[in-house]
Amino acid sequence: MTGKKPIPLKDEPVASLDELQNQLTEMLTALNALDKKMETRSDTQSAIPETVALAARNAVKELLEERQRKFEQEDEEAKKQGRLTPQEYYMKMAEDYADVLDKFKIVCETFKSIEKVSKEQYIHTCKVENKLKAITTQLGIQPLHTEKSAFPKSPKQFKSLPVYIFRDVPLYCLRLVCSSRYVRQCIWICLFCIWLLTIATACFMAHDNAVMRKTIQSWEKQVMECER
Repeated sequence: MTGKKPIPLKDEPVASLDELQNQLTEMLTALNALDKKMETRSDTQSAIPETVALAARNAVKELLEERQRKFEQEDEEAKKQGRLTPQEYYMKMAEDYADVLDKFKIVCETFKSIEKVSKEQYIHTCKVENKLKAITTQLGIQPLHTEKSAFPKSPKQFKSLPVYIFRDVPLYCLRLVCSSRYVRQCIWICLFCIWLLTIATACFMAHDNAVMRKTIQSWEKQVMECER
């Protein structure tokens, strides 16, 4: 079996032993040259990070310069069109933000002062209320409980509708009007004026009747004298 020659593949070229030996020699020579290059580069390996950093810095610098040129070009185009440049727009936004922030601070300070005053007023009100409770307790005064009248409910049946319109609603309006202290005072004043007017009218009528009676008596005397 070892004496047989290997059968080459269909597309594989037939190569002699000398050609294979030459190829192996060339490969070894190339490997040796590559090894020497790697040895020479091992000395300069420390300089590679500095080179990479310098290249990165230059690339970033070029990128920033390009962006700055782009911003300047946009500013020039905006000025030609009569619009605000992005830089001016950002500055205006910053000024507006600072103005709003100042106003918000003023509002916060005002709110804090109002809150402080309201707390002081609440504490003062609580003290006054406690004093009034103590005084009413010592004097034995019972508080007056006033219940707020509610608007009458609309009836569900039609036959109760006239009573609702002509009795319940007017009574509710009258009770609501009379619940005010000023309205009650005005009603009392009107009643007092009516009472005075009635008394004055009665006095005038009594005086007029007395005068009329005297006149009639004098006429009667004159008539009697004339008959005699």
